[in-house]
Amino acid sequence: MSANLREMMLATYGPMMDSKDMCKVLRYPSVAALLAAKARGRVTFKLAELEGRRGYFGLTEQIAAYMESAFNAHSGAAPTQENRSTFELSNQ
Repeated sequence: MSANLREMMLATYGPMMDSKDMCKVLRYPSVAALLAAKARGRVTFKLAELEGRRGYFGLTEQIAAYMESAFNAHSGAAPTQENRSTFELSNQ
């Protein structure tokens, strides 16, 4: 994983991101859109609900790894049907 991306995200968001921060970073228009993508299998990092807290949370390192994976999978290549959803995520 790119240390720069991981370190920047950890410095900005800490070890855990809330659903609003995930939407901001991944360019989803709403939490509902993020959850719909998760239900369709397009988001591969884990989302968790924490007792006594509203919304969903994800580990910043997992989200950084997910983003790096999406960019590495599409280093200049046109998307195939299999990886189209990840390409769309990185270009929203």
